[in-house]
Amino acid sequence: MNAKEGWQPLATGEFILGYPDESQELPPTAMPPNLMHNGSFMVYRKLHQNVGSFHAVVNQEAEQYAKVMGIDPPEAIETLRAKMIGRWSDGIPLSTVPDFSAWQKLRTKTGVR
Repeated sequence: MNAKEGWQPLATGEFILGYPDESQELPPTAMPPNLMHNGSFMVYRKLHQNVGSFHAVVNQEAEQYAKVMGIDPPEAIETLRAKMIGRWSDGIPLSTVPDFSAWQKLRTKTGVR
């Protein structure tokens, strides 16, 4: 199979540092350039999460938050989680619906449970 029927070759510099890219340019690199030669922007990351501890800490902090704010614990838990992540548990961003009552109204209006 020739190149026109299948994959087209890609310049090495498109994914490995220190080589010309498709426009025959060398991207800027950190100094000294030899440290970046044959490097890449691709990253592999292994992440360990202790979900049980996360829930325990959030629940503990939510008890205090509920007392201070005068709200019930489930609302406090949901609000703290949303404030930490930036979204409510159904994915709606805090920038769209900034507080718990508005979030509940939206969920009722859209039929989301």
